[in-house]
Amino acid sequence: MLGDYETQMEYHGRGATAIEKAMTILVSRGFSLQEHSEQHVLATSSGYNNNRQDPLLGASQIELRAGYNNLQLSADLSSARWLQKFVSTFPMILTVVILGIVSIVLSLTTPMGVWVYILLGIFAVDVVIFSIVGKLVGGKIMQNTTNALEQFLNNVVQLADAQLASTHPHEDS
Repeated sequence: MLGDYETQMEYHGRGATAIEKAMTILVSRGFSLQEHSEQHVLATSSGYNNNRQDPLLGASQIELRAGYNNLQLSADLSSARWLQKFVSTFPMILTVVILGIVSIVLSLTTPMGVWVYILLGIFAVDVVIFSIVGKLVGGKIMQNTTNALEQFLNNVVQLADAQLASTHPHEDS
């Protein structure tokens, strides 16, 4: 199992049917199959580069195993973690660069003065704002990824159950 995120869902159908449905969903959503058998699939995503992409791509790898009466899903969330760190740090780094450039220009054109304190104040406000906003946005990215994983597992079970029902319809008496 991959470790960052794990969940399971009850499933009483054929494991091979569920794995087949999972492979179809994963490939259609941009994953590459690394390993697969009738009871197991391991898929890798190309990565999660922005929050407008499918949140399932926040999982760098997804592993699904068909066990006795359940499906076990585990995922490596390193793509979501990377984007979470990026949204937390990039705005502050950009502010430092812009304020650095402005500081250099002002130091060459005007004598030291109040502008130094104004720039330091802008930087302090920026750090506070983006620390809060970065944590909120980063948390939402992780939440969207875990919700997408839950929905993926639910979809696999529903599709596999639907196929089972269509191949073995109940007899009405």
